Amino acid sequence: MPVSPSSDPAHPDGPARAAARWLADAGDLTLPDEVIDAARTCLIDWFACVIGGLREPVSTLLLPRIRTWSPTGSAPLLVGGRAAPCFAALLHGTAVHTTDFDDTHIWTDAHFSGPTWAALLARMSGEQPIDDMRLARAFVAGFETGAKLGGRRLGHAMVHRGFQATAMLGRLAGAAACSALAGLDAERIAMALALAGCQTAGLSSAAGSMMKPFQGGKTAFDAVMAAELAEDGFEADPRLFEPGGGAVGAQRIGGLARAFVQDGYAEFAQPDYAAGWEILRNSTKAYPCLHGLGPVIDAARDLHPQIAGRRIARVRAFVGPSIPKIARYDRPRTSHEGRFSVQYVAALGLLGHRFTPENFDPAVMHSSSVDDLVRKIEIVPTEGRKMYNAAVEVTLDSGAVLLADVPLGRGHPGRPLTAAEMEEKFRMLAEPVLHARTTQVLNVLGEFPARGSIEKAFEIVRSEPLPLSGPLA
Repeated sequence: MPVSPSSDPAHPDGPARAAARWLADAGDLTLPDEVIDAARTCLIDWFACVIGGLREPVSTLLLPRIRTWSPTGSAPLLVGGRAAPCFAALLHGTAVHTTDFDDTHIWTDAHFSGPTWAALLARMSGEQPIDDMRLARAFVAGFETGAKLGGRRLGHAMVHRGFQATAMLGRLAGAAACSALAGLDAERIAMALALAGCQTAGLSSAAGSMMKPFQGGKTAFDAVMAAELAEDGFEADPRLFEPGGGAVGAQRIGGLARAFVQDGYAEFAQPDYAAGWEILRNSTKAYPCLHGLGPVIDAARDLHPQIAGRRIARVRAFVGPSIPKIARYDRPRTSHEGRFSVQYVAALGLLGHRFTPENFDPAVMHSSSVDDLVRKIEIVPTEGRKMYNAAVEVTLDSGAVLLADVPLGRGHPGRPLTAAEMEEKFRMLAEPVLHARTTQVLNVLGEFPARGSIEKAFEIVRSEPLPLSGPLA
């Protein structure tokens, strides 16, 4: 398909073609040790979140449908059996995001590991082993591409206007990763990015419902499909990543970014792959909820020992102005809503509850002690605060005022989780499913990118039926 030059004379290739040229050589990408370590952390976290998420209702409802839609295929499912690659990506991409425990790239407000690993690992057929270092390079290449195309404005601008950043940038990351793994040339990769961009869909208002994790699964599904169709020769217009976008006849219609950010506040960035590794700016979550609630939890947990059983009269949570737009559930009713409630997570922290998926169960949510405290908590949106910092102020019945201010939440790249904290998170999510196999899987993944470590992890997980509930029981 003939494509006219970019409308930006400073960047004649445009963002998609510039990314595609770099991705075409990603098979030979040299990864520094710290980048390999980061990719390994992303992989271990992905496995933990998928395994834990497979027990959740959204996953147990989805799998029987996937068995119907794709009863056979080449891609292994962690629950056993196989499906077509798109549908394997759909299941794992949904499960990983079900408890909202998967990692977040702070600067784009997007979840890259979830859909990117789900898409990549759906390409494992079992017929020909895929070297782990190839997977590592492809994953990092996809992660870098999604983050660099988003730049510092587009992801947050989308969220503030009601769209989910992951749904766009995650599709690009997954399609880029799959294209790099397949060894596509620059022209085919540009088409894969354009095909993925054309499938973009996802609303931030889905937060607090089953639709949010499903949007993550559909992101992975479309990433696989885009790369496969591009490999087959499907064509699209890479100019949609440029401010001018494509054209209908002689009429310029505006680019993809303008469709979501219609005031033009943000556009796709021209990717600068020499400007540092975006994966080193990734944040691994300490808690199973909206990332911006982590600092609220940290502050509440800091105050719990100081309260020492004394009665609380009032609580104020000082958060960034964007937080209440997403964490909008003042009186949550379901586990999904609880993950997007400032009041609920603050109450759990102040009462000293552990932040396990089980403590987002409605039975805990509606207990008298939690419900009473939730009603006393006020959200105070505060200019200057970001998603990674918060403060909680508690006024006791005695009139004493306690304050905890957290400048950087746990899991932020400036305050990363320790190895012990990562292991604790993995065991929290995986042990109820894998039991004695948990240590085996953790040890094998710790060897990544040793040859065959991912396939070994799949084999261990799939070696026995998983104790799932709902329609799968």
